[in-house]
Amino acid sequence: MTNIESLLFYILIFGISSLCMALYENQKGNIRVVFLFFALLLPVLLAAFRVDVGTDYTAYKGLIEWEMNHTFLESLQANKMFEFGFRIIVKAVTLPQSMVIAWGLLAFIPTLLVFYTLKSQYKDISISVAYMVYLHIFFSSSLNIVRQYIAVAIVFWGIKFIYENKFWKYLCVVLVAMTIHRSAFIILPFYFLWDHKKNKMVGKFKIGAISIALCIGVALWTPILSAVMSAIPALNKYRYLITGNGGGNRDIFLKILLLGVGILFYKYYKNKDERMMLFVYALFVSLIMGVTGYHTTFLKRISLYYEVPMIVLFGYFPSFFKSNGRMLVKFGLYLYAAGWFTLIVYVLGQADLIPYQWR
Repeated sequence: MTNIESLLFYILIFGISSLCMALYENQKGNIRVVFLFFALLLPVLLAAFRVDVGTDYTAYKGLIEWEMNHTFLESLQANKMFEFGFRIIVKAVTLPQSMVIAWGLLAFIPTLLVFYTLKSQYKDISISVAYMVYLHIFFSSSLNIVRQYIAVAIVFWGIKFIYENKFWKYLCVVLVAMTIHRSAFIILPFYFLWDHKKNKMVGKFKIGAISIALCIGVALWTPILSAVMSAIPALNKYRYLITGNGGGNRDIFLKILLLGVGILFYKYYKNKDERMMLFVYALFVSLIMGVTGYHTTFLKRISLYYEVPMIVLFGYFPSFFKSNGRMLVKFGLYLYAAGWFTLIVYVLGQADLIPYQWR
C-alpha cells in the first residue's frame, strides 16, 4: 500500500469497528453480540496480519519466533530484555505455533480489557465514542509498543480499586502490570490523588502542591540525569531516558486543546461523575510529562498510563448536549480522533505504522 492508501485503510477499519460498537450499544436482542464480535475482531485482524508495521516490530517478532522454538522452562530461564510476565503471555499466545495468531492475541488482550472496563465500570458513558477514541489514539500505538499497552490496559482496569479504597488490590494490579512493563510503577501515586474518606479528589491545596512538585520534577529531569550520567559514565546505558525525537512529539498541542475542553466542562464532568475529576487531572499530569516528553521519548511513553483514562472523558462528553445535537457532537469527536491519528501516523510518521503491509 502507498502511504495515503494505508492511512485510508486504517481509518476505514477503525471507522467500521466504531460503527459496529455503536450498533452494539443501541440495538437490542442477540444481534448485538454479532456487532460486538466484529467491533473487537476487525482491529485484531489488522494487528494479526501486519508485516513490518511498527518501530518495535522486529524485536517482538524475534521474541515470538524464539518462544516458538523453546520450552516454557527455557523461556523463564532465558536472560532476555523482556519482563517475565510478558514472556509468559508470549509463551501462551505462541502455543498454536502461528505468528498470525500470536500477533492477534497480543492485540486482543488489551482491547478486550479496555472494552470490559468501559462496559463494567462506566455505565453512563457512550462506549462507542470511548472505543472510537481508543482505536484511533491508543490501539494504533499498541501496534508499536505492544507490551506497554498490555500493562496500560491492566492498570486502566485496576483504577477501580482507587475509588473502592482498596490500596492493596491496587498495588497488586500495579505490580502485575510491572511484570509486563516495569514503567507501570509511574501510576502508583495516582492512588493518593483521591480522598478516601470523602470519596472525591483531594483538596485544592494538595493538588496545587503536587502540581508544583510535578512541574519542577519534569523541568529538572533532563539536566539532573545528564549531570549524573556525565559524572558516572557507567550509567550512560540509560541515556535513552533523556533522549527523544524533539519536534516529532507535536501531538502535545492536541493534548493542550483537550485539557482546555476538560477544564471548560469541568462542572459538567463533576456533576456527572466525581471520578472524572481525577481523570481531568490525570490529563494534566500527562500534559506536563509531555512537555518534557517533547524532547524525551521515555517520559512521553510512560505518560500513557495517565492518558488512557481520557477515553472515558470522551465517552461522557456527548451527554452534556441535548439529544437532538448529540449525533453532531459525536461526529465532531470522530473528526478530532481521526485528525489526531492522521497527524501522528501520517504527517509526523511516528511509530512506523505507514505504509501498512500484510501477509
